[in-house]
Amino acid sequence: MRSISVMFKSGISLQQQKSVLQEIDEWKDVDKILYLLPNSDHPDIRRMVNTYVNDEADIDEVVQQLEQLPEIESASVPPQRGLVR
Repeated sequence: MRSISVMFKSGISLQQQKSVLQEIDEWKDVDKILYLLPNSDHPDIRRMVNTYVNDEADIDEVVQQLEQLPEIESASVPPQRGLVR
């Protein structure tokens, strides 16, 4: 499973966000969607979501689909992390 970092546009209500996330959750390549920090009171952090896609998905295509949604400010694949050998 791989992740995509998603940021909603400023001014998109929590109710609107949840509606969009329900739509995205139905995409065949999406496994799950989680808010970065769901209990945060900070408005910028409340706009941040991680979308997890299955390993067979074309992740670049999913990023493009996300970026086309009018409520989404940005979508990107975070850099890979790991131990340096």
